[in-house]
This record gives sequence, C-alpha cells and structure tokens, in this order.
Amino acid sequence: MSIITSIIRDAIKELNLILAPEDQIVIDSETILYGKNGVLDSMGIINLTVILEEMIYEKFNVEIALSEYISSSDMTEIFKNIETLSARILALVENKQK
Repeated sequence: MSIITSIIRDAIKELNLILAPEDQIVIDSETILYGKNGVLDSMGIINLTVILEEMIYEKFNVEIALSEYISSSDMTEIFKNIETLSARILALVENKQK
C-alpha cells in the first residue's frame, strides 16, 4: 500500500468520526466514493477533500488543490474509489515537488 493510499484511508477514518453510524464508509479498494452508487454526497466529498488536503500538507509539506476538481467534469472519475483518488493525488504531489 502506498503512502498516499494510507493517507486516504486515514482521511476516511477521520471522516467516519463525524458521520452517523449508518453513513460510515467501509474502507475498501472497491468502495465507490462518488458517482453512481457512491457512498459520499457532495458535502461528504467536500469534507473528505479538506481532510486530505490537510493530511497531504502535513506529510509532504506541499499544498495541493484537490478541491478544484469538486465541480469539474472529471470529478466522478477522480473520486470514484481510493485507487483513482490516490493516482490523482500522487500526480498533484509530484507536480508540486518538481
């Protein structure tokens, strides 16, 4: 498991702390985060994004603007699952570290 995947899992755990028990997210690579059959609504995505941006900054000392993708046409694909989200975050972090 990559560091970024681990951060995403930790962010979901943190998000679960504020969600009602029946709304908590199962942390699984197959879990669809957003889109058709997704477990998060738009407010959940915003909360997850804020948590992730903070965690990425703490870990890599790099500011990423994951929130820019919330209203983009790529949103459903980026936030589809942990794997797709991890790939986008990795690209953003690598781009900032250049």
